[in-house]
Amino acid sequence: MASLKIATWNPDGVSPNVEEVEVLLNSHNIDILLVSESHLTDNSIIRIRNYNIYTTNHPDGTAHAGAAVIIKSNIKHYELLQFKKPHIQAATVAVDDRNGTFNVTAIYCPPKHIIKEEHYDELFNTLGSRFMIGGDWNAKHVHWASRLTSTRGRELKKSIVKNNLTVIAPTEPTNWPTDSNRLPDVLDFFIVKGLSRLPHHIETCLDSNTSHVPVVLTLGTAVLNMKNSTKLYNKRTDWNSFRELIHERLDMTVGLKSKSDIDIAVRKLTSVVQESCWMSTPENNDRRPQSKTYSDSIRQMILEKRRLRRVWHTSRHSNDKREFNKACAI
Repeated sequence: MASLKIATWNPDGVSPNVEEVEVLLNSHNIDILLVSESHLTDNSIIRIRNYNIYTTNHPDGTAHAGAAVIIKSNIKHYELLQFKKPHIQAATVAVDDRNGTFNVTAIYCPPKHIIKEEHYDELFNTLGSRFMIGGDWNAKHVHWASRLTSTRGRELKKSIVKNNLTVIAPTEPTNWPTDSNRLPDVLDFFIVKGLSRLPHHIETCLDSNTSHVPVVLTLGTAVLNMKNSTKLYNKRTDWNSFRELIHERLDMTVGLKSKSDIDIAVRKLTSVVQESCWMSTPENNDRRPQSKTYSDSIRQMILEKRRLRRVWHTSRHSNDKREFNKACAI
């Protein structure tokens, strides 16, 4: 069965953790990553091979908060308007599956603001009749497996009920504070509309070094991909040969006395340019891998880091945290 892999993660800044973002994307074959706390500005330049990045930065223009959607370049999509408020930042792209268009949104809700039911309503009303939104909500409620209910969580729950939305959340914590006196809890999850009947599977991932763990949702649908475009030229095109072929093949004595003459001349010119370019361009045999591969030693380091994180999550002992930090620093 075709499926779509969407992950949400708060890496506490994309720029300093871009390599870890790439490892997550490639090792888990993520189609779309919804980033919270992207910490980017309008001057930030982030590139990830085979992915496009769409950001909504904090409205004050400084490198904090913010949200981003990182989506595979071959998925047919387009960016929608940003939702940029001090209390909520959301970035959205639209994709198509066999049932039509739906929107995929990354959200971040900074913890210092008071967010009411109507603020969530305002956001949800911009997303249409089919959407998926995921990120760090900084809101707790037993409805999505948090261990307690916060004021913000209560407001979000009221908006969810009012707008007939569905929560998809993992059953284990997604945020593990470094302070052992603070308990782990569920802060990162998805809210959907018009998609809840699709089969899905959700799980947390222990690969990250940050206090938030990535949450990976596999959705039982397939999105449309871009059609591969045929290129006239590549980096090995012989432009001297191209000019010579144009000079030899182009007839400059054609009379242009009528609309029909112009149409014929345009078609002839187009044909000469295309054929001359193809004849001057050898096949591009560059077959670089589409994603990075990692050695066995690196894979073993990742597995060991996962094991140590799991030990620390279970014990919450400072010595286990120290061992996990050592593994992350290698």
